[in-house]
Amino acid sequence: MRQMNDQIQKEALEFAARWGFLTKDLFYDFICRMSPTQNYRYWRSLTEDGLFVQSQASENVLLLSHKIRRQMFRESARSSRLPAYIGHDSIAARFVMTLQQTGLVSRYWLENDLMSNPLDTYEILGSARVHRIPDVVFDLKTSNGVVRCAYEVEKTTKTQSRYSKIGLAYLDYSKINLILFACGSLANEVAVSRGFQGKAFTDANRVPGIFQYPDFTALGLKTKIRFGTHEYSIQNFLEVVTKQIVAAGSSKRNLNEKSISFRNSPESEAV
Repeated sequence: MRQMNDQIQKEALEFAARWGFLTKDLFYDFICRMSPTQNYRYWRSLTEDGLFVQSQASENVLLLSHKIRRQMFRESARSSRLPAYIGHDSIAARFVMTLQQTGLVSRYWLENDLMSNPLDTYEILGSARVHRIPDVVFDLKTSNGVVRCAYEVEKTTKTQSRYSKIGLAYLDYSKINLILFACGSLANEVAVSRGFQGKAFTDANRVPGIFQYPDFTALGLKTKIRFGTHEYSIQNFLEVVTKQIVAAGSSKRNLNEKSISFRNSPESEAV
């Protein structure tokens, strides 16, 4: 087999070290954007070359091998994610990687980064009390500096009191300029929106932008995002916020591809 392109290998390793996993669809769509045959060849080489091992729960998920963890990352790589979290985290990753393609993301922090560095987290969020840690916090480059965004994925609907507590937590975060939620259903969206209703949220500019992540998988930046009664495409929203022209781009995602399914998910992985 032809040796794997060094840059593709490097990006795959860096992603897995940061996020704790690598899925086939993210690899195909963002890291190895080639023909289906070449994508498969490169995906297979990741395990054949000893860089990754296949998850026990899904053939479409790879985890860093013990050898690579020791040799390349030592203590810096995130622990391998459990199957129960990978579906959620891959939704978060797709959004972040799409925004990275626009060149607008200057840096980002994952929930794990924030949890492991409490003092930094107080500074990043702008609060001496942290009652809610976002899935991702990222900085968008604008003509005047950066806009800091909190991003959350909601796959299932929580109780309304839970969303009210989430809303109150964000009122305290002075460094967060925008709050974004990716929801899996209309029920999710309605519940999240109700948690941020009231004069206190409008006065503090804490009305979140909400969109449906199944739409985002299919449409990318053309997906509709709603801030209260106002609706934009995510592309238009980014242009308003950053005051820059944003290309919508295109996804190579095979929309007929089945979503990741896990075999009786183990409580722990071998790596």
